[in-house]
Amino acid sequence: MDRPRTWRGLLEEHGDSFLKWLESSGRELASLNAMAETLEQFLIGLIDHARVEYPDAPMRFWELIPVVRACCEKPETFEEYLAVPAYAYVHLLERYRRTWSTLRHLTESGVLPLGKLGTRVLDVGSGPAPALYAIDDFYRALTDFARESTLRP
Repeated sequence: MDRPRTWRGLLEEHGDSFLKWLESSGRELASLNAMAETLEQFLIGLIDHARVEYPDAPMRFWELIPVVRACCEKPETFEEYLAVPAYAYVHLLERYRRTWSTLRHLTESGVLPLGKLGTRVLDVGSGPAPALYAIDDFYRALTDFARESTLRP
């Protein structure tokens, strides 16, 4: 009687192929570029909208960047409206990229969380949810890989 396949067994068997597929497809870079473009359009739109009532909004946004870098652990830093977008500008893309790196490492190690009904994730304390976006994009790539490969039942 055959032993049932485990998630770890699937990762050990197909993890390297998935990681090679990620590399050759350019999926990770495409996801990062899409996130960067979305962030760019969001910030431009937000600052343009704020400029209607606050003409100095673009300059104030840039002035807040060193403030959020230095004081992002202090809640009072974010009392000013443009501090939150400045925080996203400073941290979102790098934390998104680091999450992809972590998920690749978990795949290489054969311990990427998998589940029959999906994987549930709680992101606490990382700001504008970069880990949640990266996790969603990474697992979507994994699903696409499975659909494109012979892993289908």
